[in-house]
Amino acid sequence: MIFKLALIILLIVKSTYSKRIAENIAQIRTKYGVSQTEIADYGISRSYYSKVEAGEHSLTLEKLAVIAKAIGCKPSDFFKDENGNEIPYEEHNKE
Repeated sequence: MIFKLALIILLIVKSTYSKRIAENIAQIRTKYGVSQTEIADYGISRSYYSKVEAGEHSLTLEKLAVIAKAIGCKPSDFFKDENGNEIPYEEHNKE
């Protein structure tokens, strides 16, 4: 029973953090004026990418790098808040 509860908490925390990163990807793409269709020019389908922004797909490091290249930013930018500070994973345990 404790294991199941710990697993549920871990999934909620992971999901919250992943959603925050997905939101950052969408905000940065919009800020740079890149459309979801333009991301597809780099080999990532528009439907897959829209699910990434919705937080419904996890990303490999390779896909994260491709998305950053398509947008014109660094992959590390996706893990920073609006002030340029790294988003700590622990921050999401507060919810």
